[in-house]
Amino acid sequence: MDFTPDSQAASFIDHQVSLESDRITAAGARAIPLPVKNFGILLDSDPSDPDFPLQKDPIKTQSRKQAKMGLDVCNRVEVGTGMDMAKIAQIMISPPIEYPGRAGWKYVHVLCFTAASNTMALLIPYLYAPFMVIKDAEGGVKGEEDEKEVVTALTEEEAKEMGGVVVKNTLREWLFVNEKQERARHKVEEFHDV
Repeated sequence: MDFTPDSQAASFIDHQVSLESDRITAAGARAIPLPVKNFGILLDSDPSDPDFPLQKDPIKTQSRKQAKMGLDVCNRVEVGTGMDMAKIAQIMISPPIEYPGRAGWKYVHVLCFTAASNTMALLIPYLYAPFMVIKDAEGGVKGEEDEKEVVTALTEEEAKEMGGVVVKNTLREWLFVNEKQERARHKVEEFHDV
């Protein structure tokens, strides 16, 4: 499921990035805003894959059905840079805010730091749906051999009402793709309020 920012989204993102850049500069740090070409959600569903990111942390980040089906959300961002995104050593995520252009969607700043520089962040904007529902054509839960229909939901309650498996986007799994089409996978191990 992909989302390419339209003019309304681009204007919103530019404004939010400008505000965040000013805030970071006022705090005595530096951030380099990276342009984003598009956003996407990938559903991982192969627990035999060694890179499969099934979350096992003590907080409830997945529904029981979601965990049983081996589903996890990976946030894919295609950025307008040739930088090797595999050099990212740490990811920090801002608290989400409402995105007014699409009901229920959220916006966060993704701050990425390389091992070489922990004082200068790469500032990546990100729009996303916090919940998705996976259904089959008859409205039930899809089996592994079937193709999935993914529907975004506005709230967890709305997702539950739709039936199927509610998949929560925890913003832990990331896939960055640069202009050279090089892919770099990262995981946020834990969140801290700062």
